[in-house]
Amino acid sequence: MHGLLKSEPKDAWGFSLIEMMVASAIFAIAAAVAFILYSAAQKSYKAGENFTDQQQSTRVAFDRMVSDIRLAGFNTNPDGDASRIDEQVEGMWDTAITIRGDFDFEDPVASTTPESSLPGANYNVVSTGNDEIVTYVLAKPGPVGSDTLTLRLDPDRPRTKALKTVTIPNVVLVQSNPPYTLYRVTLADVAGAFPSSPQAATSFVYEPVAENVRSMSFRYYDDGGTLLNPDTPTNAADDVGGGDANTTVRAKARRIAVNIVGMTQDEDLDYTDPTDATATSHFRKFDLQSDVNPENLGKTGVKDIDITPPPTPTNIAGGPGHCQGMLVKWDQPAPTSGVTAYVVKFYPSGSPGSFTARNFTYPHLDYGVIDYLGHGFVSGLTMGSNYCFQVQARDLAGNQSAWAPSVSPPCAVVTDLTTPGTPANLTATYYASNVGMPATLDGKIQLNWDELKVNTVATSLSGDPNSIGGATILRDLAGYKVYRDVISTFATPIVVKTPTDVPVGVLSVQDTATACKDFFYKVSAVDLCGTEGPMSAIVTGRANTIYDPAPPSGVSASRLDPNTMLVQWSPVTTNTATPTPQTIAVEQYKIYRA
Repeated sequence: MHGLLKSEPKDAWGFSLIEMMVASAIFAIAAAVAFILYSAAQKSYKAGENFTDQQQSTRVAFDRMVSDIRLAGFNTNPDGDASRIDEQVEGMWDTAITIRGDFDFEDPVASTTPESSLPGANYNVVSTGNDEIVTYVLAKPGPVGSDTLTLRLDPDRPRTKALKTVTIPNVVLVQSNPPYTLYRVTLADVAGAFPSSPQAATSFVYEPVAENVRSMSFRYYDDGGTLLNPDTPTNAADDVGGGDANTTVRAKARRIAVNIVGMTQDEDLDYTDPTDATATSHFRKFDLQSDVNPENLGKTGVKDIDITPPPTPTNIAGGPGHCQGMLVKWDQPAPTSGVTAYVVKFYPSGSPGSFTARNFTYPHLDYGVIDYLGHGFVSGLTMGSNYCFQVQARDLAGNQSAWAPSVSPPCAVVTDLTTPGTPANLTATYYASNVGMPATLDGKIQLNWDELKVNTVATSLSGDPNSIGGATILRDLAGYKVYRDVISTFATPIVVKTPTDVPVGVLSVQDTATACKDFFYKVSAVDLCGTEGPMSAIVTGRANTIYDPAPPSGVSASRLDPNTMLVQWSPVTTNTATPTPQTIAVEQYKIYRA
C-alpha cells in the first residue's frame, strides 16, 4: 500500500526559539533605553522644578526685603524734631541690616497702634513703633545662631528719649555653614520699659521669610559713592554695627547694595559648581542683587510754622550768697514746652529803665552735666547792691513769652556767703634722678589737681538747687593759690602761684625749684571776693636737671680790711641749656680762693 506525503506551505511555520530570544533581547534593550531616558528626563524635570520653586520663594523674600529697605527713613521724624534720637539706619553690618521706617502708614489702625501711646511727655508725635524697627539677618532654623546684634535704641513705651542697649540673639553674622534661613526680626511691643540687655529671644519677633539661603551681604554708600562699611563678610569684628561710636557713619548712608545667594534644598550629585569648592558644591545656586536708593535717608519732616510763644516762666526768685553774682531761679518747664533759651533782665532796685539782659541756653551744662532745672547765674554784679529780676522764655522759632513777673519783680542784695571747697587729688612730679625726666621739666616740678566744683558743705546755700554730695556747686571761683614749703610740717609756706597765675579752668602748673631737693605743696581755691577755701592734702615734689647752672657773671672782689674780702656777682637765673637757657632757682653758691 502506498501513501502520499504532503509538505505544508513555508509561510505556515512558527518562530524558532532563537528568533524568540533575539526578539526579546532587542525589546529589553529598547525598554531599558526608554526607561533610562524617561528617568533622566523626570529627574531633570524634578531638579528644574525644585530649582524654580526655590528661586521663586527666595525672590519673593528678596523683593520684600528690598521694598522695606527702600522705605528706610520714611516719616521717622515727621515734625522735624532736632532732639529726636531715632536713626534711619539703626544698624549696619556686612551681613545684616537694621532700618527704621513708617511701614504701616497706609493702615489707619496699624499706623496709630501703638504709635499714639509712644510720644509721652518727650515728643509731640512718634510715627514708628517697635514693629517698624526691622532687621534682616540669617540664622539656622529656630532661629539658632551664636552671634548677637547690638543696637542703641529708645524702645520704651512711651518713649523716654534715652538710648538703651538692645541685643538681638541667635543670629549668624559669619556665614560659613550654609544653608540658612532669612529672618525678618522686629522688637516686641512692650508697655513701659523695654527689658534690659541682654534681652531674651522672646523680646523679639522672628519671622522666617526664606529658606536655603547660602549667603547675604550688604554694602553701604554715602551720597558721593564712598563705601562706608569694610565689606568683609567673613569678619564681623570690623562691622559698623549699631553702637554709639558709629552714629555719624550710619547717618551718611544714602545707597545700599543688597546681595543674596540662594540654593536648592537637595544636592544634585550629577552637578558640580565650578566656582564653589565647599560642601555646597553639588547644590545649584542663584544670585539676586539690587542697588537700593532709599529716597528718605537723610531727610526729616518740616515743622509747621510756629507762632505760639512758649509758656511764661513762673515763681521767679533771686538766690543770693555767691560773690558778685545772683542765682535767678524759676520753675522747670515741661519737656514739650519747646523752650530753648531764657533771657534774664536785671536792674538796680528802683531803676527799671537801667536794665541789662543776659541769655541762657536751655538746657545748659553745669560742670559737664546737662541741667534741666530753670535757673541762670548772673555774674558781674556789685557787692552789697540790691537788684531786681525778670525772666522771659524763648523757643527755637524765636517766639518769646511775656516777661515774668509782669509786676513786682523779686529783688535781692548781692552777698558772699559761701567758701570754696577743698581741691582734691593734688599730685606733684618727683624725679630722684634725671632718668626718664622730660626736658620740659628740667628744674621744674609739675602740679596737677582735679577741678573744684563745690563750696564747703558748711557754707552751702539751701536756696541753690544744684549740689554735689550735699555741697552747693561753685559759681564764683576766681582761681587757685599754690603754696610751697621746704619742710613737711608746712610751718612756713610761701605762695608760689596766685589766682592770677592759675585762673578758672587751669588745673596744672609748673613751679621752678632747686633741683635735687624735696619740696612740699598744697593748693587752695579762692573766690572772686578773695575768700579762700581749705588747703588740699600735702604732696612732695622734686625737680632734677641735666644741665649745669650758668656761670656767675659780673664777679668782682674788693678788700674791706686786712682780713675781709667782699666778693660780688650777678644772680644766676638760667642754666646752660641750648639753644635757649631755661629759668632755674639757685639755692647756694660756692666761692673758691686760690
